[in-house]
Parts: sequence; structure tokens; C-alpha cells
Amino acid sequence: PVVKLKGPPEPLCLEPYLAGEYVKHSDNDGHNETEDELAAAFSYFTYVTSNKLLVVCDIQGVGTFYTDPQIHTFDGEGFGAGNLGDEGIQRFLASHRHSLLCEQLGLPSLDAGLTDEELARKIQAAEDEDVV
Repeated sequence: PVVKLKGPPEPLCLEPYLAGEYVKHSDNDGHNETEDELAAAFSYFTYVTSNKLLVVCDIQGVGTFYTDPQIHTFDGEGFGAGNLGDEGIQRFLASHRHSLLCEQLGLPSLDAGLTDEELARKIQAAEDEDVV
């Protein structure tokens, strides 16, 4: 099909219709809407493979066909107003739960290198947040 628009030319992106149940797995503010390990591992994979310069988040779609993501970059440049820069990356990292899939993909744990004391503090802080 051909799409005709009136007005000044503007770049746009069209995607095919995705039939099925549309699910939002995460948003661009560090919240996880589902427990889907694949969506979470994908976002973490983008962070690791970009040398920690960006993360693809706001994962949603049908099955494993993801659409309309948001990208946070270390400097906040590009990818629209939803790019929260390093703050968005840090929010994602704070909510990321390293899974067996992350391990199977060879993605390093965010806790690698922490001392036992640092890890215990982190676990206690997470438990305290869950209680509130």
C-alpha cells in the first residue's frame, strides 16, 4: 500500500500490523511490566554489546516481535525526547535482574566484582524496598 501525506515532507517509519496479544514488557523509566526474561535479557544485551554506551528499552510487541522501543544513550543525544541519557540507563540497570538466560548468553552480572559485604548491602537494600 501507498501512504500519501499532506504537508511538508517529514521522515517517518511504518511497521506491519502485528496480529496477536500486544504486551508491554518494560518502559523507558526503568519499570518492568512483565517477568519476561527474553525482553529483559535483550535490553541488557544491548547495554553490554554497546560497551555500556546505550540501552534499548521500552520493549513491547507481539511474541518476540518488538516494536516502538526507546534508546537511552550515555550522552542523551539522538533518538528523540524519550532518550533520558545516562539517567535512563541507570534506571534500567537498577531494575535489571540478571537471569539464567543472561548467564547462558555470556552477559556479565552487574554484581561481578562486588565484595561479599557490598553484595549483602545491595540485597538488603532491595529487600527493604520490597517491604515498603
